[in-house]
Amino acid sequence: MREKPHIFFKTLFLLSLTCFALGLALSGIASDTIASKAANWTEFARLNPMIFGAIFTFSFACLVTLGLPGGAIMSVLSGYFYGPAIGFGICLFSTMIGALLIDLLAKQANIKIETRFLSQQRQTAIAFIQRRKSIAPLLIRMVPVLPFYIASLLLTYSGVGLRTNLVATAVGGAPSALAFTIIGDEINNLSFPQTLSILSLFNSPMFVTPSILLIALALAAAFIKHLAQKNKG
Repeated sequence: MREKPHIFFKTLFLLSLTCFALGLALSGIASDTIASKAANWTEFARLNPMIFGAIFTFSFACLVTLGLPGGAIMSVLSGYFYGPAIGFGICLFSTMIGALLIDLLAKQANIKIETRFLSQQRQTAIAFIQRRKSIAPLLIRMVPVLPFYIASLLLTYSGVGLRTNLVATAVGGAPSALAFTIIGDEINNLSFPQTLSILSLFNSPMFVTPSILLIALALAAAFIKHLAQKNKG
């Protein structure tokens, strides 16, 4: 696998984020409280929905495409700023754009994966995808066994068609995307006019229920990884 271009784009994106953070600090915004910043961004999103939506969606898609951490946070913020319905749509659209770009870039760059250098877990994932091309992409997108970026590369490498990849990304990613956006929307609801607290979150069914779903998906991923390790032994 050719890692140098991938590392270059990651470094460039992280440097951009660093410069953005420094700009906020120098402008004095960093001295505000988290609540006031959230209120400011929410007001900006309300007054400039098209501009903010375009910037937010572009940032989300770039983050997913470059394999940077923070996809879950962006999903929560989608619900926070736009509510569960529109936020859910932004999540799916951004991840589908990410999957599309990863597939196209991997094919254009002719990226080759030397399977002998991969972990047993990822070799097992490739074998599973190649045997079950009809259902494996959906399961891999639904249960977070692998990071999104790695899963996308493995799907492309395993010969899964672009249409199947995108459908699996949308359908398989729907449960977690909906859960994250509901959590974000509930955080917004509980933040105004009162101060958000951990106790208020855990007393809210609209926070607890999607959290249980996410925990269940994480446990399913852990169980699958355990089975892979067991089969290796």
